Amino acid sequence: MKVSVIIPVRDEPYVGELTKRLHEVLSGYDHEVIVVYGDKSSNPPLVDDARIVKCYGDSLERAILTGVTVSSSDIIVVMDGDGSHPPEIVPQLVEKVMEGYDLAIASRFLGQKPEGLSAFRRFVSWFFIKVFRFAGISKNITDPISGFFAAKKEVFDNTVFKPFKWKTLAEILLKNPRIKVCEVPFTFEERKAGKSKASLSVGLSILYDVCVSSNRFKILAIIGLIAILLILTFHLLSLI
Repeated sequence: MKVSVIIPVRDEPYVGELTKRLHEVLSGYDHEVIVVYGDKSSNPPLVDDARIVKCYGDSLERAILTGVTVSSSDIIVVMDGDGSHPPEIVPQLVEKVMEGYDLAIASRFLGQKPEGLSAFRRFVSWFFIKVFRFAGISKNITDPISGFFAAKKEVFDNTVFKPFKWKTLAEILLKNPRIKVCEVPFTFEERKAGKSKASLSVGLSILYDVCVSSNRFKILAIIGLIAILLILTFHLLSLI
């Protein structure tokens, strides 16, 4: 089975070193590395041992799906290009998919304290995990917002993406509740170079995506609207 590692980047100077490490750990597999950059990148990534693909639009998921589209492999691996996701975990994820799992997630929280994350980042991760669990993702999955995972190509092919702008894994889990999933623990590492793309606007975009895509949130919004209307009605009647 052929493996495609898709690395979405936006001005990540470490990606060249990352691709070299990936080729080393995947030397026993038929594989390719696809680096996808967006039109808002300052420059194309400087990589000579990977396939370089350009996509348009400021969306992490759009970049990932662009990579999936150009891939002809049976297994898709998605990971960050800043060095925070150790390449040595990739063969473990690939083996899990080869064993028969539809999706293998590299988890920061499986059976361990999340090393490498600041207190603020741990809080943000905890918050969004709670949000996505309320939206319908199984409580058995410890890291549904991980950006590091492997899946059968058919999982992508069978998913109707909306798309979410940032959390591709969460969208896959929400729309495919019956797929066979496993997790592999890993230690999140500090980015090796460049600047984080996380921001308040990204956080708000994630909240918007899950709220408009989840029936539970839609029902909650309707209940909240009805409650507000009832309160206003009773208040107006009290003034008559």
